[in-house]
Formats: sequence, structure tokens, C-alpha cells
Amino acid sequence: MPLKLSKKDPAAKVEGKWFTFAGDVEFKVRPLLGTILRELSNAARTGRMVADPKTGRMVAQVDDEKYNELLTDYLLEDWRGVVDEAGAALPVTLENRKALLDMSAISDFVWERARALDILTEQIKN
Repeated sequence: MPLKLSKKDPAAKVEGKWFTFAGDVEFKVRPLLGTILRELSNAARTGRMVADPKTGRMVAQVDDEKYNELLTDYLLEDWRGVVDEAGAALPVTLENRKALLDMSAISDFVWERARALDILTEQIKN
């Protein structure tokens, strides 16, 4: 059976999937697609050209901090069951995403799910 790819733009906003982390804690994670990673890298360019240390060729410089923020914002779409010290639901913000992904158990969980998502199956259905 041949593999069919959807004509949908894979770089369009990709909907994540919910995964149970522990107990009532769930994370909605988006897949790591090459097109998305390139888009985020392009968005993090500084406008300067620098020599690539491996090849010596001139390439666009990428602001690593901005790229990491864009990737964090994209990767962890939403969550349920995460609360602050007062027991209130933790709002979905970039700062809270960073704080959650700074925890190694959560970071490993989210990255593994993002890598494992089978987006092609969903695209073929649509």
C-alpha cells in the first residue's frame, strides 16, 4: 500500500494531542515536524550572517534564546491538573511553559511524546 501525504500545509498550526503524565496531570503536546522547526528557526534569525564553524559557509545567525522560546511555546500547547502554590490552575503562559519544561521528568515526557506523534496518519485521514 503506498504512503499518501496530505496536501494540507504541514506548517499550518498543528493541533496537539493530550497525554496523561501522572494522576490528573495531562499535557497537550504538538509533534516535532521538520517544517515547524525550520519555521521557528527562520523566525529566530537575527538578520546577521555568520560563518558556519563546520563548513565555513556564511549562514543566517539564529538567536538561540529566541529559538528556544519559540520552540517551548509551540511544543507544550496546554495542560490540565497543574496548579500553583495556592491550588489555583496554572495559566498557560510562556513563563509557565519554561518552568514546566525545566523539570527533567516533564521535559523528557513532553519531548518523547512530541517525537513519537504520528502526524502522517492524521493527515492521511483529512
